[in-house]
Amino acid sequence: MTTAQTEVPATVDMRRGRIPGEPGVWIMILGDLSVFGVLFVLFMSQRGSAPDLFNRSQLALQRAFGGVNTLVLVTSSLLVVLAVAATRAGEKVARPLLYGALGCAGIFLVNKGIEWTALIFDGHGLSSNSYFTYFFVMTGLHAAHVIFGATLLIAMVVLSGKDRLSEPPIGLIESFGCYWHLIDILWLIIFPLLYLVH
Repeated sequence: MTTAQTEVPATVDMRRGRIPGEPGVWIMILGDLSVFGVLFVLFMSQRGSAPDLFNRSQLALQRAFGGVNTLVLVTSSLLVVLAVAATRAGEKVARPLLYGALGCAGIFLVNKGIEWTALIFDGHGLSSNSYFTYFFVMTGLHAAHVIFGATLLIAMVVLSGKDRLSEPPIGLIESFGCYWHLIDILWLIIFPLLYLVH
């Protein structure tokens, strides 16, 4: 094989197929997925051991809370996708889109707080039974991720407001966006698992 044959043609775009964000963020995302994955497996195992208890406990939930939060998070992820694309293109619409995503995060947390308060007033707490232990641990851990993700959205607002972005800030914006999508993906598993599966 000659040297000419092994060289990459100059016309090939080396950025094609590039994974968005920084490698360290993907390690953190995989770690989070592993932790939640263990929780999901343990939950399903416990459900298999006590299906009647889990089904009865699930009746105490109001699916409307979970449904609204699902809609809110899916909307927020769409806004983040549009904001990242706008930032790459140098468009000023990125900041309003990110403010919209932040608003969605706030709605999610307020809705979750109302739901938890109603459940606790009805006598369903962390130690009520194994179903509610999993419910409060999973939704509480997820809410903590939403709070952290909201701080990253604020950072995205600051970074997207710069006039001319170099590659490192774009990488950070993509990383923070990927983390926000993780939050959405986790909820899309948690919602059916806790609210719908019998």
